[in-house]
Amino acid sequence: MIKLKELLSENTYAKFTKNELSAYISHLNSELKSNKNSKIVKLIKQDLKDVKGALAKKKNESIDEAYKHPLYGSDTEYWEVMKPYDLYIAAGGKEPTGQWSTAGPGGNKMIYRDKATKVRVDRGMQIGNLPGGVFLIDGGKKKAYRIITKKGGTGTEKHLRKISSNYSYSIWKNWL
Repeated sequence: MIKLKELLSENTYAKFTKNELSAYISHLNSELKSNKNSKIVKLIKQDLKDVKGALAKKKNESIDEAYKHPLYGSDTEYWEVMKPYDLYIAAGGKEPTGQWSTAGPGGNKMIYRDKATKVRVDRGMQIGNLPGGVFLIDGGKKKAYRIITKKGGTGTEKHLRKISSNYSYSIWKNWL
């Protein structure tokens, strides 16, 4: 026999996916509109609050996972380059990958990616991991570049030192 406390624990919705939780929220909203009984409406509102909380928690977890990089860490970390090394930045423009998307009403489409340029990262430059990507910040030239992390580079942890940023995002976002 399952205890009522176990059924009503805060982890009740943890096993469901984001899509299932969103569908359940839609269902609860339609039930809320169709029911007139005040006791049932109260229960539905409480359940709706719990499901929305679980969905928000799942979304926060997926955001945390999305911006963790093996070398540059989470989106709250900044690094200073201590030893020069090479990496790839987005140089502007697109290049074909040689792959085609699945057929649709408009036919097949070629898949493109950002053109990558290999650059030498000098000592004193900063690297910041933000939700929009990983950026190389050159304070001397007042330039910022988006790093293509999938291409790799020659940098390791011994090339970097963790710091608090000298440049806030509001300053260097105009340098992109």
